[in-house]
Amino acid sequence: MGSLRFDGVRFWIFVDDHPPPHVHARYAEISVVLDLLPSGEIAISSSALAVRPPDAKSNDLNRVLRIARMHETALRELWSSLHGEG
Repeated sequence: MGSLRFDGVRFWIFVDDHPPPHVHARYAEISVVLDLLPSGEIAISSSALAVRPPDAKSNDLNRVLRIARMHETALRELWSSLHGEG
């Protein structure tokens, strides 16, 4: 597993994780799965299990997404270091 921490948000990628490229994030009491889209964007995964708890505060989700977007290059490099290009 590889992980990074920025501004209180922990991001991690499992070595045996599956495509498409994505990262797991934890902030406060929430966990979120973020997709690293081919367009260069980062978005909350459409999976029904992407956000835990399902009623997570939108302010917390927006913070995680904003910080992930600020560090998009580092997150993509982490994915590539564990899984190759993708």
